[in-house]
Amino acid sequence: MYSYLPHIDATKLWQIIGAKSWRDLVAYIESIDKSTYERLGFDRLLTIVLDCIKRFGFCEGLKILDVGCNTGLFSISMAALGNTVTGLDNFVIDVQELYDQIRFPFINKISARLNLVKQDILEFCDVDTNVWDIILLLSVAHHWESGYAKSQTNKYTEAQISKVFNKLFTSFRKAIYYECPLEEPGFPFGYGYHMLQKYVNNFASYKLYEIEITIGPNGYLRQLLRIER
Repeated sequence: MYSYLPHIDATKLWQIIGAKSWRDLVAYIESIDKSTYERLGFDRLLTIVLDCIKRFGFCEGLKILDVGCNTGLFSISMAALGNTVTGLDNFVIDVQELYDQIRFPFINKISARLNLVKQDILEFCDVDTNVWDIILLLSVAHHWESGYAKSQTNKYTEAQISKVFNKLFTSFRKAIYYECPLEEPGFPFGYGYHMLQKYVNNFASYKLYEIEITIGPNGYLRQLLRIER
């Protein structure tokens, strides 16, 4: 699965996980790979980092908002690469204590660049005045309409969804990375794209680039897009 890793700058990877050797890196990836949690996709993280470098020439010094950060993997990793990151989730972040198990050695070193916030996105949008370079919306937005895991829990009204989307879509400089269901029971084909059309004002003024088709832990296809003005 990770056959492409030797072609990536190992120093950057080591910065992400604080590894001291290639063996440490492999052990870390194997640990991540065993997880069944949805957001623990180290390969997806690398895809976004590499796309960001390819598109903008760098992936450091950026101001990043990670909406629905869950375990904090993306937030912590992006901060380790030299970005200032706010990770937001309405549940307890890292509730499965992944990082206590892996024991990241660099967490204290990046604490000044990392802010993990337990808050609902609706409340956050009411008070946030930042303009972000990058916003990560990775397999989270569809929960606003269906509830978490289609349970109706934390389901938002159409007015609330529109409010969140339009706040975020007017609060970024470079790109939004947006991951959404593509082909999954309970969602129409291309659901995430049509969700944007439904809720985002002036949708046609944004440019969408398909980065990759991803696969969730449930085995269903998702679409990863980079969205720009």
